[in-house]
This record gives sequence, structure tokens and C-alpha cells, in this order.
Amino acid sequence: MMGGSAIVSPESAPAFGNLHLTRTRSSLMGELAEAVHAEGAAVTCQITHLGWRTSNYSGDWLPIIAPSRLKERTHRAFAKEAEPWDLERVVDAFASARRGGGAHCDGGPGRVRHAGADVQIG
Repeated sequence: MMGGSAIVSPESAPAFGNLHLTRTRSSLMGELAEAVHAEGAAVTCQITHLGWRTSNYSGDWLPIIAPSRLKERTHRAFAKEAEPWDLERVVDAFASARRGGGAHCDGGPGRVRHAGADVQIG
């Protein structure tokens, strides 16, 4: 596992020191994956969008998006309720992350479940 809970979208600020795939050079992840493969092991990368489990007071200070506008208790952030165009952008971010950092991984197609969306990423 490399990049566990790696962030795919700028409004999902790293809450736990997460790797931010929008800022990471995929060539570095590719080099790591190739080195692991050379030793005969497989590689995976968990990619995520934290939704309301992050804060808009860190990272790029962008409004966070989530399924509802409810306040998140731990990070005390108020989210913007995700609109269809937000969901499309997040799904595109997952696909972009999979083509970039995740391109060297051994996992199969991904599935996005966010704010009621259920989308296959092939």
C-alpha cells in the first residue's frame, strides 16, 4: 500500500497528513511501484475524497463538499452540499488520480460512492 487515503481533489484538504495526488508527481509513485514490482510484490494505492471529514481551514481554504450541509463534529467544518457538477468534478478527479499515481498499481477498476453517486471507474 502506498499513499493510503491519498487525496484526489483540492477541496478535500489533507486532514491526517494525507498524500495529495493533485500535487504529487506520478513519476515518483511510478518509480516506487516499479521498485516494488521488481521485488515480486504487488502495489495498491487507496484514493479518497474526505467529504466533510476534513476542514476548509487548511490546505487551499476551499469550501468542502459533502452529501449534506451538516456540521462535522470532529473537524467542526460546515460543508457545501454537493451539487451535480461537484460530483462530476470529484468523479473526474478520481479517474485522473487513477490514471496518474494509481496507473502503476495492480488493483482493478474502482468504484466511487459519494453523496449518493455510485460510479464505476474503469
